[in-house]
Amino acid sequence: MFTHAIIKTPCENMIHGLTTAGLGQPDYELALEQHDQYGSALKECGLEVRVLLAKGFPKASQAIKNAGLPVVELDVSEFRKLDGGLSCLSLRF
Repeated sequence: MFTHAIIKTPCENMIHGLTTAGLGQPDYELALEQHDQYGSALKECGLEVRVLLAKGFPKASQAIKNAGLPVVELDVSEFRKLDGGLSCLSLRF
């Protein structure tokens, strides 16, 4: 049984992503709200949650902290030099 969850905050650049849904441009504020709800649901299931966030996004960091989730801010400046970020470092199964 899982006891821990590590989740990643949506990137502000997500609004520039490609979509086939036909719903218009993504809403970053809504994505942050949904992310907070997701983290809260994991906590309600009894998991210890940690949120990974790149340094330099104080608005996102504060929103997550306001939702009661601990934030681990990471320096990804070297990855940004190559146009990368936390999503590029994610494990996909």
